[in-house]
Amino acid sequence: MGSEWKNTTLGEVVNFRRGHDLPKTKMTGGNIPVMGSNGVIGFHDTATSKAPGVTIGRSGNVGNPQLCEVDSWAHNTTLYVDDFKGNDPLFIFHFLKTLNLENFRGGSAVPTLNRNHIHPIDVTIPPLPEQKRIAHILGTLDDKIELNRKMNATLEAMAQALFKSWFVDFDPVIDNALRAGNPIPEPLQQRAETRRKILGERSSSCVTTSKDGAGAPSLPDPHSHLFPATFTHSEDLGWMPE
Repeated sequence: MGSEWKNTTLGEVVNFRRGHDLPKTKMTGGNIPVMGSNGVIGFHDTATSKAPGVTIGRSGNVGNPQLCEVDSWAHNTTLYVDDFKGNDPLFIFHFLKTLNLENFRGGSAVPTLNRNHIHPIDVTIPPLPEQKRIAHILGTLDDKIELNRKMNATLEAMAQALFKSWFVDFDPVIDNALRAGNPIPEPLQQRAETRRKILGERSSSCVTTSKDGAGAPSLPDPHSHLFPATFTHSEDLGWMPE
């Protein structure tokens, strides 16, 4: 750390305030997010905090920091920063994650976080220009993490759709049976009609990007040669690929 970093207390860096009561029945459903200890818990038409806003869980998910990049209502299950005292809000959000504020909760039956217990915490803070540089780097990493999360979710959905197509709906087997002119069992006739339409579209167009109603892939399956072209009946499982 450089010599310009300052030893002080959390209460000298930011001021926390208890969130405001707002029952679910009083939320108007406007465009203002209501920030609870776990994040957005509803929407209202009035804001208590200007963007960007930083809250921490006061009860429930105690000590967990949340960042809201639009004007918001801080719920009474949170403490929120009502004065950043010239510090960078994005840096403060990341900085609060390092303090393990859940360790400062009090109460036995319902643990809560009291602002008077965290304001005296000793902290060391860099000057504003360095705060902004740190916040930019950490914000870029957060964006990358979120992008990877969305990519993983997309890949998972694709894998589930493919599994269903292959092993629940038996699409490759139906396709092979239709191409070979083999009979399709009655329980699979409706699915076969869907696949017949897809095969017809495929043969009349060089590129097909549509999907059928069940979400199964409509493009040619490069693995179709690995599947049989006929069905067999099992007393326990019903009709299944031979």
